[in-house]
Amino acid sequence: MASEVYFKFKASIKQDTIQFDGSAISVRDLKNAIKTKCCLRASDFDLKLEDGSGKEYVKENELIPKYTSIIVRRVPKANGDSQRKKPPSAAVGLEKSFGNSTITHSNSATNLAESNLSEDDKIKIMFDRTAENLSSKYYTVKPKAYGIPPPHYICHKCNQGGHWIHECPGIKDSRGNLLDSKTVKRPTGIPQDFLVRVEPGTPGAYLDKNGRYMVPIKDA
Repeated sequence: MASEVYFKFKASIKQDTIQFDGSAISVRDLKNAIKTKCCLRASDFDLKLEDGSGKEYVKENELIPKYTSIIVRRVPKANGDSQRKKPPSAAVGLEKSFGNSTITHSNSATNLAESNLSEDDKIKIMFDRTAENLSSKYYTVKPKAYGIPPPHYICHKCNQGGHWIHECPGIKDSRGNLLDSKTVKRPTGIPQDFLVRVEPGTPGAYLDKNGRYMVPIKDA
């Protein structure tokens, strides 16, 4: 059975595991395993590991016992050579966008991982991006249509044509009385030949599309 070490990034609540053979794993091997599992390809930062008591694992060849819970932090490398060689556009662009509360979508997730922003800033950027994408996808307000609708358009409030649903004047009978749509019954599925017109107020009467009160012939 493989041994495990539990880890999570300091600014995250999600815990993950690294499996290995043996009773302990070296700091170097654990760092490489975490980078591989989390798809961290940047070369300008290092991982700092510490256990739940705050003990920091400094030496690369130091062994971490199995079933240890590790807290991971990303820190810039001490020499900083790779950062000086790297064009600053990605990191600067991210910092500038974050400072102005504007997220630039041209920056990829890889650029975000390679930047020198703190873990809290990176997480906030990712949340902002997600919220912005959801807002544009689900909360876009469509403009209302105005003017004369096409001949085939039927308002679903009153089952009449000639107006848009947001301009519906309401349901009226043949006398022009405004009715409550919740109390109106339509003769849906009953052929017109099987209906007979009755006076308003007749119990069980239906209201046809012309505003007339109708009941089935057998009930007349």
